[in-house]
Parts: sequence; structure tokens; C-alpha cells
Amino acid sequence: MKKWGMALLCALSLALPAAAQEQGAQWGFTIPVTIRDTRIGGCRIWAAPYREGGEPADPGFEDAPVALEVPVERYGAVQEVFLPGGTPPSADATYKIWIQPVPKPAYLGLNLPGTATAVYQYYCVQQLQLPEVLYVPQGKELVLTAAALPAYTTAPITWAVNDPQGNITAVEQPQQGNTSSMSVTGNAAGGEATVTASAGSESAACTVKVIHSSEQVKAGDGERPLTYPDTVGGYSWYIVDVDEEMGYYTLLCKSELFSGVNFGGSSDWFTSTARSSFHGIYQKMSAEEKAHVVPVNCDGEAGYTPSAGAVGSLQDYVWLPTAAQVAGCPSQIPIANQSYSSYAAAGHTVGERAYRERLLWFTGKTTQAQMKEVYGNSKLNSWLRSPFTSSKATLTCINALGMLSYRDYDKARTDMSVRPAMVWRP
Repeated sequence: MKKWGMALLCALSLALPAAAQEQGAQWGFTIPVTIRDTRIGGCRIWAAPYREGGEPADPGFEDAPVALEVPVERYGAVQEVFLPGGTPPSADATYKIWIQPVPKPAYLGLNLPGTATAVYQYYCVQQLQLPEVLYVPQGKELVLTAAALPAYTTAPITWAVNDPQGNITAVEQPQQGNTSSMSVTGNAAGGEATVTASAGSESAACTVKVIHSSEQVKAGDGERPLTYPDTVGGYSWYIVDVDEEMGYYTLLCKSELFSGVNFGGSSDWFTSTARSSFHGIYQKMSAEEKAHVVPVNCDGEAGYTPSAGAVGSLQDYVWLPTAAQVAGCPSQIPIANQSYSSYAAAGHTVGERAYRERLLWFTGKTTQAQMKEVYGNSKLNSWLRSPFTSSKATLTCINALGMLSYRDYDKARTDMSVRPAMVWRP
């Protein structure tokens, strides 16, 4: 800050302030001016860029490419003056600023402070960083942030929202240095909007997808889980879990896909005929559908490991839920009045494996009647990917009455079906 006769104090701010954001984040110069001399009625401010020849000559207020005259708002107070710069430069640039006090009519001709000058350096944006996709749970607010690079750039970041159906509520926040943020609230699950950030000659777009919240998934639709709006692989699916941070749903098929299924003499999921059948479901999906399926590790439970003859990788795209995921723990006892904690107290264990946790919709659904709402539309018992707690020679299943049971894996049975699940990213 430089002083002229204690009458005019001025300085240049190299960071874009909130005042510029309120003007649509247009590019320009923000100049804090303090005027104490009551004989001064205002000031004229203008700017010109440096050229290859060096420092620009003073073009004067009337001929300057950008110029502004402002009155005094309050003597002795800092007054933030924003001088619009027009079209942002396409490369780094240096500008010279002139600030000239303007006397009140009664004081024309008096000896007042002269014109002050300063230099402003503009740094062009080389890259704009913005997430390509943002998953926002319905009714919840997340912050979307755009960052202009290099970090010392002085260019403003502007936002545009394409959301004709009102799927989101977006509120822009004041820019902080080279970053700008927008708070985004999800209004309608299943809806999308496009948010675009621009700075200088760079722009980046983010697709905002509104998903169901964990509270919605847990509550379901009455006595049953929510139904995913689209068919996948030609089948209808329930939403039984959601990962709000990653934007993942866990989908459970609404009906059995194969009847008369057994594990083909195999003692584990990995070499079973059921797993081979599920792999076929994935292979028949369209390329677009496959792009949304997230592979997961389908390890067994209670120290259960795949045999040497396991087919394919240890990851599955379409898989069979475990008794732990559905009922909280493996058991042949009816679900009514049972919980994971009671089995744990009895010494039963569930392996610490990926996706062994109970799926969200099933959390708290511990009665036989509730389980029957999901599995009761099957006329056959449904396999679960779990060995019986006391013997690996048997596998857990759930019957049409919503009760857990078990069957020998090595017996060809005709009263078993499978209800597949998968992790799906909308």
C-alpha cells in the first residue's frame, strides 16, 4: 500500500474476492481504495496490458481499454472497487493500473493527490479439475469443487447448471484462491443434472446423479425393498444396499433365475455349477450394462477358502448372497427372534470377508414374515452362499416361508433355486 499526502490510499488485491463472485465471477481487477480527504468526490481507475515492448504508455481514462469512475461511499473506509477486465487473456499477462482522484466541483484546481499506479499479474488457467461424476443421496448435500491450475492462477471460475427437471439444488459459494465450490442437494432419486465449471479458456463438466439415501434403502417400500427402476439383464431387481460415498447399489433379483440347482458335487461356491450359471448371466448382459456392474470378492465364511479347482478369478460380477448378508449369520434355525449378536455369543463366527456384512434392507428385518416378503414368491428353497455353521458338508438356504434351512451340497436336488445379487453403479 502506497500513501499520497494522507489523502488517497490504494492497493491491488491479487486474489479474486467475493465481490467479483457476486458479479458472475467475471474477470477483472479488484482494488481496495481508501479516501480520507473530503474534497475528493471519487476516483477514476483504468488499466492497459503490457506489450512486447514493455511497460504501456498511459492511454488516459478516456482511451483506456477498461476504465471505471466511482464515487466515494464512505470517507476513511476501505472501498472494494471491481474494474471489469473484459475477455480473460489466453496467456499470462501483466497489466498496469492507474488510479486518479476526482475532486468535488467546488475544489477544482486545488492541489490534490496525483495519479497512483500499480502492476497486476494475470496467470492463465492451464487446467481445470472437476470430478466427472458426483453421486448425491436424495435429501442430502454434498460439495462439488473445481480447481484451476496452476494454483497461483488469478482467473475466476464460473458455473453453469443444466437441470431442466430440477433434480438437484445447486448453490454457488465464494471463490477461494484458485478453487470454487458449489453445494449440491439431491432432490429426486434417479435424476441427473450436468454442472459445468469454466475458467479462462478451460472448462470441465460433472454429471450429478441422485441416488437413494441409506435411510430410504433401509426403509424400503413398505414390507419389501425398493425396486430398481430399470431392468438389468432382462430381469427386475430389488435395491437392498447402498454405498452413499461410492454411489453403489447392491441389487437382489426379484425372482429365482434357475430352478433345480445344486452345487454339482462341489464343496464351495467357486467350483459350483451355480457360480457358472451366474457367470452366464453377466456374459449375456449388454456392453452398457456390464460397464455398470462392479466386481466383488466372494470369499466364503468361517475360514472358508476356494478349492484348487476354482474356475475364473476370485471376483464375481453376479453372485449369491450369504446367510450373513441376509440373516446376519449362518444357521439352520428359523430367522424369527434371532440376531447376529446372539449367535456370536454362542460361539458361532462369520469370516471377515468382503461383502459379508448384512445388507442394509435386511438390517432389523429379523422376523420370518419379513423375510418371506422377499423370498416367499419362490416355490423352491433358495441357496445362500454359506456353509452350515457346524459342517462344511452342508450349505445354508432359505425357504419359501422365510426360514433358514440347510442342504447337503453334494446331493443332486430338484427343490433348490438361486436368487442372484450384484453391485451396481448407476
